[in-house]
Amino acid sequence: MAFELAEIARIRQYLGYPGVARSSIFFLEGAISVSGDDENETAIIRLILDSLEGIEEKLQDVQGRLQATQVGKIKLAHMEEIRALRAEGRRYCNQLSIKLNVPLDGDYFGEDGIPGFVQASPYSRAQARGNMIQRG
Repeated sequence: MAFELAEIARIRQYLGYPGVARSSIFFLEGAISVSGDDENETAIIRLILDSLEGIEEKLQDVQGRLQATQVGKIKLAHMEEIRALRAEGRRYCNQLSIKLNVPLDGDYFGEDGIPGFVQASPYSRAQARGNMIQRG
């Protein structure tokens, strides 16, 4: 029971790998293929993907309800809920990483990318840390 293309795109997305570099991320593509051949693994991964999608929907809902509760030093209502949802999203991304035996290459539920750096290698950022060039 192989994964559908949309599911594969979501796996890449939550693990932090760009779809445009998929030809150079052979270990991720191999893990997706092997897991997709096992219906039990596929079912578990689909549950994780569904949970991640649910967290994203909840985050969008909460962000739509944000409002200032204090003027001056701005304080926003619902920030604790957002932090908790992001933490839960990270937990599920970690589960997906463990299930596929592939390292996370980005923090999907974080606020930052890799500031100030550009990748000089076609391989994943996790493997190419030594090949990073700082932008000036």
